[in-house]
Amino acid sequence: MKQQLAESEQLLEARNVKLAEAQKAQAEALRKQRELDEKTRELDVTIEKRVQAGQADLVAKARQDAANELKSQVLQRRHGPTSLHSGCSR
Repeated sequence: MKQQLAESEQLLEARNVKLAEAQKAQAEALRKQRELDEKTRELDVTIEKRVQAGQADLVAKARQDAANELKSQVLQRRHGPTSLHSGCSR
């Protein structure tokens, strides 16, 4: 009976050690998952900022292009008929 009790205690101790190791490994895995999640969030924010910056650049360029086109059209209307009349008078 004493030997059986001693064997049971050894088995219990061995299982406790394995349990502690498994819990430690699980805690480490959870920590790494949290780190990965945090890095993923940081990357998402970085990507979002770059996309927004790129969109802002495109909008600014489109506005500038539209303004330049409008100026060009206004200048053509102002100077277009004058240059046609001067060409016809010759």
